[in-house]
Amino acid sequence: VVYVTTRQTYDHAARRPYAGGLFVSRDAGRTWESLLAFRFVTSVAVSPTDSRTLYVSTTDHPYHDAYPAEGVLKSVDGGRTWQHENTGMSHRGVQSVAIDPHDPARIYACTSGNSVFVGRDARPQAK
Repeated sequence: VVYVTTRQTYDHAARRPYAGGLFVSRDAGRTWESLLAFRFVTSVAVSPTDSRTLYVSTTDHPYHDAYPAEGVLKSVDGGRTWQHENTGMSHRGVQSVAIDPHDPARIYACTSGNSVFVGRDARPQAK
């Protein structure tokens, strides 16, 4: 399984936008499925204890406020549904999200506000 995140982009030559979001390939990149349609997804982290648990970071449009950041989103069902995981965060423009390899319950969110927020997942699941 391969996950890819992308920000929305616009091809001026073709006059065509390309969607941002989280995409997954289950066949080594031959086909792709959208798991999360959001204009500015910046990273993905997969739980080492439960591959169905995903975290994504989101940010906003760099030049205007029409599309605000959503912070960190979490899915416990492989990307079918998402919930916000932003308790205690003062900044929602998150550039990257990571899971501590030595403590899978510890989640890091690095923001464009030059901050790192550390949270705990109360229920990391064993495979």
